[in-house]
Amino acid sequence: CENFESGLGALSSIPLEGWIQLAAFIGAHEVLVKPREGGMGAYDLGFGTELLEGIRDEELERRQTVERNNGRLAMVAILGLMWQDGTFGKSPIA
Repeated sequence: CENFESGLGALSSIPLEGWIQLAAFIGAHEVLVKPREGGMGAYDLGFGTELLEGIRDEELERRQTVERNNGRLAMVAILGLMWQDGTFGKSPIA
């Protein structure tokens, strides 16, 4: 771990074998993981969506809106960290 950089520099620290493993795992996930039968939609892979069954439509919409907004906030946060690292060459993780 001593030879790995932090921030955007970590991408250049990954060896070729690591990139091959990442591509193989993502490809296998795309091919092998399918939506569950009787699920809420094509996005329902069975990762906790069963907790949403039996609730009112208003509550389901509220929970989905909260989850969507949290995802948007996380994307803005990581974009800010990447911009800081790319602009100033310093990662907040030293």
